[in-house]
Amino acid sequence: MATIYNDRKNFEKLKGGCQMKVDRLVSIIMILLDKERIGAQELADMFEVSPRTIYRDIDTINMAGINILNSSQLIPPHFR
Repeated sequence: MATIYNDRKNFEKLKGGCQMKVDRLVSIIMILLDKERIGAQELADMFEVSPRTIYRDIDTINMAGINILNSSQLIPPHFR
């Protein structure tokens, strides 16, 4: 069930959090376009979040239709 935010302060806090995530997602895309490879820990350090958050962000970007491959996906299956 969705929560209704009647309190403007709570709504602004929620809105701000969403904006930060959108900014981070766009920034991750821009970084990945610029660099050939970068680790989740390095991205996490840049954005001051956990590596798990970066993994969730990458999943979100993939669900949006922008394919991001991890290093295991770059190796052909018959070489694994």
